[in-house]
Amino acid sequence: MNKRLIKSNDEGGGASFNTVTYTAETTNGTYEITGVGFQPDFIWVKNRDNVENHYLIDSVRGLTNMTDKFLQSNTTNSESAASLFVNSLSEPNSTTVTAIDDGFRVVETTINSGEFYFNGRDYVAWCWKAGGAAVTNNDGTTPSQVSANVEAGFSIVTWTTNLSPATLRVGHGLGQTPDIVIFKRRSSPAEDWYILSNLFDGSYLLLNSTAGLQSLGSSYSTSVTDTLLTSFTGAIGIDYVAYCFAEVAGFSKFGSYEGTGNNGNFVSTSVDGDAGFEPAFLMVKRTENPDNWVIVDNKRGTSNSLFPDDSSQELSNSGAATFSSNGFTVNGASGGWNVLNETYIYMAFANQF
Repeated sequence: MNKRLIKSNDEGGGASFNTVTYTAETTNGTYEITGVGFQPDFIWVKNRDNVENHYLIDSVRGLTNMTDKFLQSNTTNSESAASLFVNSLSEPNSTTVTAIDDGFRVVETTINSGEFYFNGRDYVAWCWKAGGAAVTNNDGTTPSQVSANVEAGFSIVTWTTNLSPATLRVGHGLGQTPDIVIFKRRSSPAEDWYILSNLFDGSYLLLNSTAGLQSLGSSYSTSVTDTLLTSFTGAIGIDYVAYCFAEVAGFSKFGSYEGTGNNGNFVSTSVDGDAGFEPAFLMVKRTENPDNWVIVDNKRGTSNSLFPDDSSQELSNSGAATFSSNGFTVNGASGGWNVLNETYIYMAFANQF
């Protein structure tokens, strides 16, 4: 097959996070999506102009054949599940993805596979840099495989349960308590995406659901110090993955704000009193009542939303959010952004780090 170099529609970014957009070509082959600026360890791809699932891959689980390494933020599907690819237009069995120095390579032997390539469709890829090849971490009671970018406050962790029922402590490699932990059971049976955070101790959110905060109960506990502390009552031999984020001044901010129902609701990205930063990526979730997760970024524009819990195509939100040099502003009274007296949590990343 001939290799085609597909330059992203928008280039330029930092060393730890960047968003790229691209338009698919019409034939099968080998494609290189460049312009990321680094070799990504975590790649999250979504088709923008059609109903398709979100696809998440990483370098710890392996950037390889889609049928056994991909997870989807909008479903509970596990890796290798027969139902992983639910769109009738997708034929991904022969598609592979590999990270390269400036982006990622897609080998597509089936014409018009919807998840990465379909004739003329537009795509977005959100890319993070962790620590490259995984290393074994024995900080906890259960060994884990970790790729950590301590400077950027991001690590990818995988582990397999080896105690049942018991409390597992899993090392995440950050050397500080993560502010956000997103984790998923990889092996069958299917299970939700859980989000734990010091922003809502004692509760959790589900990435694949519109549901608001739910009581943590005895199933899971929050991470502490330099370990990811998780209580399991399931069987031995269950595989998990976790994406761990710790706040870094000038690069990432994880917080909450109250909706005003009016234009001009400004949220600062300052960390520990610094000047803040202009977001390149923003994910927001209403916590007290059901509503979609919402993602906007600086490449597609903040008037274009995608929803991690939904396979729907990009939706124009007519300027519900705008970015500035030290934060972002939410406007109107949209349920996903700014309902009066409702609480929202957010994750914001810069691309100048």
